[in-house]
Amino acid sequence: MYATGGLKIEAEYVLSSLGIERLFDLEQSISRDTYVYSKRTGLPFRKLNRISQPCLVVADSKSDMEGAAIAKVPLILLKPNEAIGVFK
Repeated sequence: MYATGGLKIEAEYVLSSLGIERLFDLEQSISRDTYVYSKRTGLPFRKLNRISQPCLVVADSKSDMEGAAIAKVPLILLKPNEAIGVFK
């Protein structure tokens, strides 16, 4: 599953372009047009964690970090082309 602040169609286009959409449960995923709460609140991560445990957030932003911390979900923070840390 994925959680994105963007639109579902955008996220699924990117996953398809990368050839990895089969790795995601697209029906259970969260996007701006399917879930009203931002990732910063932690609510999307809590919802995904209830659906599929264990859950791991792979993130690229401070707001993702904050949301994962609130939801108490493990996080891997990435920079483009480089992993910069693993947080629990």
